[in-house]
Amino acid sequence: MEKKMNPALLINVLQSLVVDKAQDLAVEHVQKAIDDNLSDNQKKLLDAVVEEMPDNPFKSMKELFS
Repeated sequence: MEKKMNPALLINVLQSLVVDKAQDLAVEHVQKAIDDNLSDNQKKLLDAVVEEMPDNPFKSMKELFS
């Protein structure tokens, strides 16, 4: 059984960790954590949310964090 999540909230939290200069969290670590902990369906859901975000030219999580 997959856990329910709020994908927009998750994306904002991950983005703030990567963008914040005070953090030493590397984009590669975030992507690995996503790959290791989310199912393919959950990753597709996150990609869909990224694509629907207003004022956002990105189509996927990988593009957002690259």
